Amino acid sequence: MAFCGVALLGLAIPVLAQPGPRGHGDAGGPGPRMIDKMTQELGLSDAQATQLRAIVSRYHEGAFGDTMKEFHQAHASLEGLIADPASNDQQVLTAAKLVSAKGEQLAVQRHRMATEIDAILTPEQRQKAKELKAQGWGRQGRFQPPLSEDAPDGD
Repeated sequence: MAFCGVALLGLAIPVLAQPGPRGHGDAGGPGPRMIDKMTQELGLSDAQATQLRAIVSRYHEGAFGDTMKEFHQAHASLEGLIADPASNDQQVLTAAKLVSAKGEQLAVQRHRMATEIDAILTPEQRQKAKELKAQGWGRQGRFQPPLSEDAPDGD
């Protein structure tokens, strides 16, 4: 069951946690199109879709949403320091550590949310989520094929 939660985490949470347009919501909550897409793809019942909305909204309106905003702010600050020739290594390192700490907090909160979402799914829906993730669905709501072992790794 834990593996299914991890598979669901990979499927559901990145798309719900991403800020931006196209119905994906912002750091304060998911866009309705993402919830609708998950509902359709996983064949959620009306009750499950309602539970999904409630779980995701609760996290996005709480500490997760706050941490997401803090993460984005810390990342923007880090990028500014990296690009600024007047910055020193210690400033960049301090900013990078903050980004890392916020990322760790987000990872734990995403896992908790995924565990709650996993609990409302049937075994068949968990399997479907795992299959969709393996096919590349879930990254910001777009299909992205999985990396093949033969693909160049950029070296």
